[in-house]
Amino acid sequence: KGILTDTDIPDDTLMPSRNVTWTLAENLGFKHSNRISTAALNVWMDQSFGALIDYLERKELYNDTFIVFMNDHGMGAKGTLYEHGTRVMQYIRYPPLFGNQRSVLSDFVTSNVDLAAVIFALSGVAVDDGYELDGENWLDDVLVIFMMQIDGENWLDDVYGYLHDAHYEVTCCKERYVDVYNSHAIVSKEWKYIWRANEIMETDGDPGSLYPYSSDEEQLYHLLTDPGEQRNLVGNASFVEAVNAMRVKMMQYVQTAMCEPLNISCKTPPEIMKNTTIYTTDVIEDSDENDDDDEQGKSILDRFGIAGYWWRNRRRRTDIHVDVIPSDEA
Repeated sequence: KGILTDTDIPDDTLMPSRNVTWTLAENLGFKHSNRISTAALNVWMDQSFGALIDYLERKELYNDTFIVFMNDHGMGAKGTLYEHGTRVMQYIRYPPLFGNQRSVLSDFVTSNVDLAAVIFALSGVAVDDGYELDGENWLDDVLVIFMMQIDGENWLDDVYGYLHDAHYEVTCCKERYVDVYNSHAIVSKEWKYIWRANEIMETDGDPGSLYPYSSDEEQLYHLLTDPGEQRNLVGNASFVEAVNAMRVKMMQYVQTAMCEPLNISCKTPPEIMKNTTIYTTDVIEDSDENDDDDEQGKSILDRFGIAGYWWRNRRRRTDIHVDVIPSDEA
């Protein structure tokens, strides 16, 4: 709204003064001024978010508001395909849909671009024909995972039956593709594979000093044991099959996402190394069975009126949680 005037100026911002914020930062024990300044920024951000929550609570809107908390990278080399540039935190809270029971998803890779598809689904907004979303609506997949961790919920019986009859399998969010300039990455919980089609790379943050193999055309990192991406496993005989599997996926991605839509000839990753076994995931084709079922093809949310589930947020928590309750209890 620009500069606030008259009645638009709040009587109480619910924020402490800047002097109080600076004093809190100084009391954290940092000796250098730049550390104190950074701490003050973090304290101020926490106070700002807390003021928003406090306002919603005062207006009795807190438990009826869909809240998303997400950060920018805020790190060096944030314009690259490494963790500095691809990993951010994201928490979502919406109690009318999710209840109080918490569950952790440990093997589920999502993207910030998924939010549009998720919000559209939860709010019942239909996407116009011909409009293609970049993200995925992972609601049904999350629900399937979450149901496996819940006992004693009678309303789940029908859902389990439906999932069994429909042969529903979790297909979303085991891995994601990331693009920066003409370089591409495949990211899962365990692995990151990077293929650079050319030598163009973001140089801000001096990625060469942070990631010793950043100039290599191909890179494979085991994120569970090497989260700092310091050991490129391409060329290691023990990981030939893993590299080949990633090459197959990258070739398919480059062709379908770039070459074919633009009708151009593209450079592709190196050829598959010989004398190795390639493991791929079978694609489940849609079945013509049960086409007479009026409920066939509906999402789980539509089929059972399930209100939803979430990545539960409370300040300073970093675990990913998913909660769910029936819509008639929301």
